[in-house]
Amino acid sequence: ACASSANFGMKGAGKLWIYERASPQSPFQLRSTLDTIDGLYDVAWSEINRDMAAVASADGSIGLFSMKSGSQIIWQSKEHRREASSVDWNAVY
Repeated sequence: ACASSANFGMKGAGKLWIYERASPQSPFQLRSTLDTIDGLYDVAWSEINRDMAAVASADGSIGLFSMKSGSQIIWQSKEHRREASSVDWNAVY
């Protein structure tokens, strides 16, 4: 997965790029993309569910992305007043 933003992240849209490969020897293939209004700064995969990732956005939100949802944010938290620059997934056992 790769999170990106237009104009060096200062202002503009973002995109989440999801790649996969069939085997460790095969090249990466684009699986899906997700366009966002604001830039995306970081992405982290779930340690438990490989189909889910969390993304940090320039609008201060943290979103939960599921590849099973058809390339959509399935949950979003807007707790930050300024941009969220990073995100990390921490599995609780």
